[in-house]
Amino acid sequence: WPRAHLRAMQYLASSRQPGVNYPKVDPYIYEYLDTLGGSDAFQHASVVIMGSAVPWYEALALEFGAAQTMTIEYNRVYYGDPRMKSMLSSEYWALSSNRPRYDIGMSISSFEHDGLGRYGDPVNAFGDFEAMTEMESIITEGGLLVLAVPVGAEALVWN
Repeated sequence: WPRAHLRAMQYLASSRQPGVNYPKVDPYIYEYLDTLGGSDAFQHASVVIMGSAVPWYEALALEFGAAQTMTIEYNRVYYGDPRMKSMLSSEYWALSSNRPRYDIGMSISSFEHDGLGRYGDPVNAFGDFEAMTEMESIITEGGLLVLAVPVGAEALVWN
């Protein structure tokens, strides 16, 4: 991603504008950051974003003071900012006992896709539940999880 695009995303976040992927989610994140003290949690924090093709939440985290972001994704992504790093999910789990842990985890409409095979992940009927369980070992003890998932009747729409 070109730095100009990343800076534009950070500007949108600083002015509390919604991003392009999940504009109905962002006002809730801003409310948390503005009224519930969440912005303090991001100061100098390490933030992991689970599943992200567009670095909107990475830019948002940096805008609110995160020291760095790590995106764990099934597909390779590259960013033009040294504070934004990424690795494949398989690379993260291959680190075994040397896996880094993060102060804050963000999963915005990601976990519900795990196990469907849509984004290069292995087909697994329990992939969504396993992904949520794995977050406990990714976030530091006492860390924060920002989670957004669709709400409604369970359905498989695309596979």
